[in-house]
Amino acid sequence: MDIDAVITWVDGNDPKFRKRRNSYLSAAREDKFQDIGGDQRFVQSDEIKLCVASIIRFAPFIKRIFIITDGQIPDISDFLTKNFGEDYPEVNFVDHHDIFVKNSSLLPVFNSLSIESMMSNIPGLSQRFVYFNDDFFLLNPIKSTDWFTPMGIPIVYASIWPTWVLRVLRYLKPRKHGHKVFGFKDSMLNAALITGSQTVPVITHTPHAMLKSGCQAMLRRYSGSVMKNVAHRFRHPSQFNPQVLYYLTQPVEFRNSKSVRVFLKPQKGRHGYIKRKLKEMDRKSDKLKFGCINSVEQMSFQDKKLFENWICRRLNIKL
Repeated sequence: MDIDAVITWVDGNDPKFRKRRNSYLSAAREDKFQDIGGDQRFVQSDEIKLCVASIIRFAPFIKRIFIITDGQIPDISDFLTKNFGEDYPEVNFVDHHDIFVKNSSLLPVFNSLSIESMMSNIPGLSQRFVYFNDDFFLLNPIKSTDWFTPMGIPIVYASIWPTWVLRVLRYLKPRKHGHKVFGFKDSMLNAALITGSQTVPVITHTPHAMLKSGCQAMLRRYSGSVMKNVAHRFRHPSQFNPQVLYYLTQPVEFRNSKSVRVFLKPQKGRHGYIKRKLKEMDRKSDKLKFGCINSVEQMSFQDKKLFENWICRRLNIKL
């Protein structure tokens, strides 16, 4: 079966991008809040290289890699040639205009939930695809059956929560500077509220398998909700997670991700955190499939080098 990989990427360090983003800020100043439009949502530290290299190294059955960007091209060509020669799948860069199609008047958007809602419109995308954030990476050889059943049904790594629990958590969430943070689980709860589901598949920071036909069916069935989702230039508390809406409305097989994934969230002042996480990954070495590292920019120089050396050995690459 043909399987493609889709990655969303933005270079928030680009002065032209920053200027354009700032020009679209409303009177509410969305950049005041990191969960809505602050700088941390857009910072990139070359994680895209690790993401792409891990796909090439550990998922050689991937036919093509599509990288969705806002008119930007990540500097990965020389890196890929240095590490893989010509032996890697086709890498295509997809502009937001290519996926928003008839809704290009809504562009530009600085909002991953809006972009994810439209990504199945990628021209030439295979029926089966796996979606990666640019800070995801694979840690061991992956089989196609880790993402799709022999019948081609997507496999979802998630835990099933009662909807009422997420409602209570949202209600009890404290405000920060008068603002109630819009979190990952909030976007999942919003997806469940659209469908009226009594349960929510709480996805983790792992790649997400989907069918293009299923995404298109979701877009048609919930066109009103999807268009509201897409219309927000910056994140908004009313938005839903498109993957969770898909998993609530399309045939999928659920699996628990706890033993096969690791999530790293470095923060300034967390001394020894990276060293401990790397030791944990070494202990679980053969069981792990998926990894994610948030906020690389929060790491000290020493921790960043420690992580880079570890992951380069794991992927057998040089940065």
